Amino acid sequence: MAAALEGESNDLDAALQATADSLFPFAAEVLPAGALPGQSVAQAINTLSSLERPKVGVMADALLEQSANAMGHRGGEFLSPPSVRRLVVAIAEPSGTLYNPATGVGQLMTDAATTPGSKLVRLVGQEINTRIWAMSLLNLAIHDVDADVALGDVFAEDRYPELRADRVVSVPPWNQRLPLADVLKGDPRWVWGEPGPNDGNAAWTQHCLSHLADGGRAVIVLPNGALFEGGRAGRIRQRIVKAGLLDAVLALPPGLFPWTGLPCAVLVFARGRPNIDGKPAPTLMVDLTESTDTHGGRSTTLDNDLIDEVAELYRLWVDGKQPTAEYAAVASFDDLAVNEFVIDPGRYLSLTHTAPDLEMADRNRSELVDRLESLTKASRDADAQLSAILEMRR
Repeated sequence: MAAALEGESNDLDAALQATADSLFPFAAEVLPAGALPGQSVAQAINTLSSLERPKVGVMADALLEQSANAMGHRGGEFLSPPSVRRLVVAIAEPSGTLYNPATGVGQLMTDAATTPGSKLVRLVGQEINTRIWAMSLLNLAIHDVDADVALGDVFAEDRYPELRADRVVSVPPWNQRLPLADVLKGDPRWVWGEPGPNDGNAAWTQHCLSHLADGGRAVIVLPNGALFEGGRAGRIRQRIVKAGLLDAVLALPPGLFPWTGLPCAVLVFARGRPNIDGKPAPTLMVDLTESTDTHGGRSTTLDNDLIDEVAELYRLWVDGKQPTAEYAAVASFDDLAVNEFVIDPGRYLSLTHTAPDLEMADRNRSELVDRLESLTKASRDADAQLSAILEMRR
């Protein structure tokens, strides 16, 4: 009996491996190397076959989160919190060709493709880690998302050098070291300056911008350090701002990423912004550092209503409307220059003044005019009384 069960288990394992290989050529990178327990596999197949397709996607997302937790800090590099992904997609407004050079397990690309109103016609990505690359392909397939995801290091081997995308979205590795910095000297992507070995944030920004089409929009999530880094990275940031590419900065609170306490920011770049009086157009500054819901411990999340509100704020900004939210401000090019091109939103919110209420100002003016007339009349009456008194004493 035991031998028969073992034989059935082996047959099931072989059948599963063969089916997975035929459907997903990359399956070997995802499935365990050893034999799978027959009874557990059978139960999993029965459970999955009873689920509707959307629920399979939900289960896949849960499994990805579990895998990341099991991998610890390292796993956090390949997954992004749902609220951050929702914000990035809402700001990006996916359309045309979308490119993600740090695909991870494909969550951001899946969200971009499946969000209501998405107008994507092509998705392109690249991932350096072989196992994570395979997981991204599987995740995209489960969600029925068609995408071209290449395997490789974007700095050592950019698999899409000619690509110019309408939308670029990315949550790249933060503060990454660039061991190939010397080899990459003279790389055509370094339009605004060659990054050094410790300038990973600046390198990722330039890589994303190099793949951005005219009229396109790039939305990148980086640690707060990228807002005020000095040295070579600071000079690169300054040149990018002077080129008029920085459209908005959204400062996010610490604790959004469970694997780090670092605060981060969403940087929004746009090609084709007009100059104003011969200078780059101003930049929208949004400070969300205090806008979180805490779900126990350090981990926080952005509220869905807030995400919708900020997305609408940015849409109005693109349409030429000035922000009215108390957490938003506008930094002119001169403001940025005075602050040595530090792009931390909190700095510019503290410099802003509330726009005058014209109706209130008009009421105040009327009251002051009435008071002046009253005082003038009183002064004339006092002069007349004084003149009468002096006349009587003569």
